[in-house]
Amino acid sequence: MVSAYASLKYRARITCFDYTMTEMVTLRIDEETKRKVKLYGIQVSQVARAAILQEIERREREEALQALRRMKKILGKVDTKRVVQHIREDRTAR
Repeated sequence: MVSAYASLKYRARITCFDYTMTEMVTLRIDEETKRKVKLYGIQVSQVARAAILQEIERREREEALQALRRMKKILGKVDTKRVVQHIREDRTAR
């Protein structure tokens, strides 16, 4: 039978757990890497989470850069003199 103290202690640990994380990812590493992770006390979850977020940011920046390049290509075809002329006509019409 579990004592009241042990039960309370267990519940306290459960409530401190971060439930915002809902997905689990499995990582396979070789024995040497696992030994070094343990030796240096590396928190694999924390390092993996940071690396994944960093990669997501890098890819989002790359996507934004590609979008800018596409816009530049499209806007390069626009005749600026004609745009200025339309703006001036619109202003005088007011």
